[in-house]
Amino acid sequence: PSSVVPTGLPTPAKTETATVAFVVDGDTIELTNGRRVRYIGINTPEHDQPYFAEAAAANRQLVEGKTIQLEFDVETFDQYGRSLAYIWLDGVLVNLEIVRQGYASTFTVPPNVRHEAEFRQGEREAREAGRGLWAESQVALKIVHIEANAPGSDDDNPNGEWVEIANQGQEAVSMRGFTLKDEANH
Repeated sequence: PSSVVPTGLPTPAKTETATVAFVVDGDTIELTNGRRVRYIGINTPEHDQPYFAEAAAANRQLVEGKTIQLEFDVETFDQYGRSLAYIWLDGVLVNLEIVRQGYASTFTVPPNVRHEAEFRQGEREAREAGRGLWAESQVALKIVHIEANAPGSDDDNPNGEWVEIANQGQEAVSMRGFTLKDEANH
């Protein structure tokens, strides 16, 4: 992971202090009281995806064993019973730092949108710099056509929007773990 830079955002006045027992993965931690916390606004690779280990290591380096501040948004729990929070450590918004390092993509689930603009900017910076998930790949895939607007009503033509991807190389390419999204995170 690159050097950590304070976010420039003011640490919120209303937070809950906790200590991280261990890092579960790139966007989930467990506190010393046994509570699991899922980071709001970001998504890191899962166990079977590229950059999983790097995302978990970056998160571990940032927070494991440290005292943090939890900032909550509108919804405070997810469907799995995990707390949802923005994680702060010494003036650094950890969620944003993981995005800036290139180990997470922005994943906004309304109504928890307080730092969405910062996350989108951090992802844009990581992508432009070619960090982590955005590093140039030797895979010979190319988007050759995008049908972005289906004819007629989307209700009548739900499969009319599509992307054609061609393998321009000589070797087969497994697309397992690949994600394709637009700038609006769709």
